[in-house]
Amino acid sequence: MRLLLGTLTVLVLASGCADGQTSGSAADPVRTGAEPEVVALLSATAAGGRPGAGATHLRGPGDVAALVADLRGPLVGEVRRAVEGADVSQGRELVGGVVAVGCEPAEDVAVEGAGEGLRLTAAPAPATGRECLAPVTTVALVLVEEPTDR
Repeated sequence: MRLLLGTLTVLVLASGCADGQTSGSAADPVRTGAEPEVVALLSATAAGGRPGAGATHLRGPGDVAALVADLRGPLVGEVRRAVEGADVSQGRELVGGVVAVGCEPAEDVAVEGAGEGLRLTAAPAPATGRECLAPVTTVALVLVEEPTDR
């Protein structure tokens, strides 16, 4: 009986695969824009900064200056070089933000919202059990779809 049910299930599922649709089926995800792409996660010890603010849209030198304004030490130069070296294709925009200040550097970042309400949030880093002598600041640079309302 099990073999018969298994065969019947396979036949029913297979029959739905050849229904004449060539594109746009319900199984195909509809994408309205490009997925966010993490360009860089830059971390440094005792570099300052505060997470939680909205993402900074890096459209010009003033925006980069605003992003690094609360940072100190070598992280400032690292962020500037990473922004300058980012390959931003047409229809995309580079955004950045301080995503974490804590004992562990952020290893991934989530992108929430859109346009001026865009937020970058660090994914929780696994605890290593190391003693935290100084906070580690992590800055994320992410390519997102350029807003159409500009």
